[in-house]
Amino acid sequence: LVSFNPFSLGWFRRYAPHFVRGQTSCRFTDSAMPGWRKFLQRNFLLNVISRPDFLLYDLAALPCGAVSLQRALGAKLVAYTVRSESDAEKARNLADNFIFEKIRP
Repeated sequence: LVSFNPFSLGWFRRYAPHFVRGQTSCRFTDSAMPGWRKFLQRNFLLNVISRPDFLLYDLAALPCGAVSLQRALGAKLVAYTVRSESDAEKARNLADNFIFEKIRP
């Protein structure tokens, strides 16, 4: 299961812990959510609620200090969305895996 919403993932952590959970995040530049919430989610500060098994982050926003810190602490990272060979090369260098479309990696 993957979600931008750490509260949804927190529900699954509590009531269905057998599901593997991925916390999705990005810069949130186009989001209507309040600035404080963007900050919390962009920097994975609500992961105390979701306790994800892995992180997903927008490839276009990488590298990112918050992601680098999480990886240094042992988090696994999936980058999204890879649409070209140059994207794939970037993702291979910055993430543990990636989500792709329109290419054959």
